[in-house]
Amino acid sequence: MLTRICLFVMLGLLYSCGDSGSEGGGGANSWQPSSNELNNKGAIQEFDLSNKGLESLSSKLGEFVAVERLYLQNNKLTTLPKELTKLSNLISLDASENAITGLPEGFDQLTRLRKINLCRNEMETFPADLVKMKNIKVLDIRYNKMSELPSEIQNMKKLNTLYVAGNDFSDEQRREFRRWLPRTKVVWYDPDSLKKKLSIPR
Repeated sequence: MLTRICLFVMLGLLYSCGDSGSEGGGGANSWQPSSNELNNKGAIQEFDLSNKGLESLSSKLGEFVAVERLYLQNNKLTTLPKELTKLSNLISLDASENAITGLPEGFDQLTRLRKINLCRNEMETFPADLVKMKNIKVLDIRYNKMSELPSEIQNMKKLNTLYVAGNDFSDEQRREFRRWLPRTKVVWYDPDSLKKKLSIPR
């Protein structure tokens, strides 16, 4: 009997820890910073929250203003918190392999961003804020649900490489890409698949 009671108590504690509500999303799959992370938030430059099955992120993410590289790939996110736009030192963002449908308002405030990976999400339209971000050098929007890009994309003067495979762009759009982005390398194939095909088995 004592063993059974102890087991119930342990299970209860585990359930409580995993299902507690929280600011900025709550629930079992919501990221909340640890006390150690909060104590060192001014020194953390790289934040890896990938592969955790996260469905939401705490609004406290905006307090980590020193972060330069943020990894959010392979979670279950449908949105990104508005507080993300407070990360003024952010240089690289990987939010691939989620279910994101758009970017938070004010995303263009991240003026230091150089590389964005939004591959394998659920975006049907190209985020309007991105065309305002003139310092982006690499943008990956592979395997979303886009069928067109805005002509304003030509304002992204420093865009070196644009990955677009796995969307539904027409031949006419492809011709327009060449006209709008004459100096940008537009990659229509999937480099990851190509690497697998070219790999030599041992």
